[in-house]
Amino acid sequence: MTLAIPAVRAVPERAIVLAAGMGMRLRPFTAHLPKALVEVNGTPILVDTLLRLQRLGVAEAVLVVGYRGDRIRRHIGDRFGNLDIRYVEVEDWANSGNIRSVWAARHFLDRDVFLIEGDVYLGDGLLERLVEHGASGSVAAVARYHHDNPGSALRVDDVGAVIEWCPRVEGAVDSWLKTVNVYLFEAGFLERFFLPEVERRVAEGSVKGFYEAVLDHIERAPGPLFAARCDDLSWLEIDDPVDLAAAWDRFRPAEPSFDQVLSSHGGWWRHEFTDHAYLCNPYFPPKDLLDHLRENLADLVISYPTGQRQLTALMAEATGRPPEHLVVANGASELIALLCAMPERGLVVPVPSFNEFEARTSPGHLRRFALPPPTFDLDVDALADAVSTWNADWAVVVTPNNPTGRAVPRDDLLRLATRLTDLGCRLLVDESFVEFADAGRAASVEDAVADHPNLAVLRSLSKVHGVAGLRIGYLLSSDAALVADLRQRLPVWNVNGPAEEFLRLLPRYAGALEESCHQVRRDRDQLHAALHAVPGLAVVRSEANFLLCRLPEEAPDGREVARTLFERCAILVKDCSGKTMPAGNRFLRLAVRTPPENHRLVEGLREVLGG
Repeated sequence: MTLAIPAVRAVPERAIVLAAGMGMRLRPFTAHLPKALVEVNGTPILVDTLLRLQRLGVAEAVLVVGYRGDRIRRHIGDRFGNLDIRYVEVEDWANSGNIRSVWAARHFLDRDVFLIEGDVYLGDGLLERLVEHGASGSVAAVARYHHDNPGSALRVDDVGAVIEWCPRVEGAVDSWLKTVNVYLFEAGFLERFFLPEVERRVAEGSVKGFYEAVLDHIERAPGPLFAARCDDLSWLEIDDPVDLAAAWDRFRPAEPSFDQVLSSHGGWWRHEFTDHAYLCNPYFPPKDLLDHLRENLADLVISYPTGQRQLTALMAEATGRPPEHLVVANGASELIALLCAMPERGLVVPVPSFNEFEARTSPGHLRRFALPPPTFDLDVDALADAVSTWNADWAVVVTPNNPTGRAVPRDDLLRLATRLTDLGCRLLVDESFVEFADAGRAASVEDAVADHPNLAVLRSLSKVHGVAGLRIGYLLSSDAALVADLRQRLPVWNVNGPAEEFLRLLPRYAGALEESCHQVRRDRDQLHAALHAVPGLAVVRSEANFLLCRLPEEAPDGREVARTLFERCAILVKDCSGKTMPAGNRFLRLAVRTPPENHRLVEGLREVLGG
């Protein structure tokens, strides 16, 4: 028989909130505080839940308390706005599961109710979704299941009625839905199925179990339990400090969210916006490489990684460079911090450039060499003259440069290295974007380090290989003393296990990497053409996976445009006000992503700029 999902139902008069547990995994936040009173952006989880119930028109909330229940009673009281508050005490909370909490509240399960677990931050629209789902029958809030969000799961039929329950999914998850732990139960469902099953399990001594387990016999229910999909809603179950930090980010008020995102320096995959600020390769790594890492993640996480000897051997195989010339690091940033502490007479940095070189060099040793607008191209002979004038012993060249995307020709770099040799100056060339250059790896000077002992090449794998989260970088130099010095300064285990395994697999995917870089170059050129058509926008020709754009004179400054683009279009871009460059607040740096994302970026800019 086919079940028809009804259209609308009345809001239940009562909600039951389970808030008896200690929340051991959320310590230290729950050391002296019940889990339901832990704050998200200054508001306790329970208070947020009660506010949402009140706005929905619920008349009564029954709070099932245990650990530090007195704190909840004092904080909430017997009245919360228009809500009458009732309390149920679970004395043996430390030795029981939430099925015991439900049984303690059984006398309040005599009508239609919301059943809500006290560690779920509901977010907007979730309770309304349950109410809207049907005029009769019970409803469970569910979302797409994935292994990094484990817990009890449901399987549904073609019309969304629950047909199977599972405490934890093993293996393939495609057909399963994660329970949000928020329900709207109809009185008949409670009376004739749910409560009798709970009573039977409690009588058998299963007080440490979970009330969801009664759904294991869902076929006995007198009516359907529908699953209301909530994938598009921003609910979050808060079990540990990682969840709590995510909740602070996800549910932060809209106005400061732009500044909060910028100050976090990453972790943006948790948020629902498109990142055109950070620079990566959207076409690499391929799925089967990621699948291999996923399948072996347990071993990689619990086991110690290898040290420099093995890491340099792996990097040598991946790059074709001699292992004795390599230093492998936890991202290029780890090496930059060490390298920028080495100059004795001074370090010259052409600016604008990657900010870390300026930030990590002491003010007394930093020498900024200004690149001329509008394209900010480097004159290597003028740079050599500046090194001579300043008597510097280190010079840095980023090519293709960040944020300009401009590349320095290979022959010019080698001529610069020769000139700096006579001046007793090292040349550090950061080639983190070189595969995106028009000439690809042929533009690299890596193969010339043996002929130029003062030449060192720095590489980050984050951008080209699309693995910013793994943190892998390396330095290549034929100067044995420099290599030995850097290796000695690094910790024994400075690169994590997943990153090591990625290096081990990388040589198998050389062809896929090359093709991915070709695709990025094609996408970049298409994006350049589209941006060039935006009235008033000046776009610098790039050989990287990003484009530098100067805003129209009548437009707001870069920070304001970036903020408006984020708040109106959910697109994050990099404004260059923090770069050492003339009128940096008039420039944006735009990362190249996939064609659909690039199209939305262009349309968003047109909207924000009034074009």
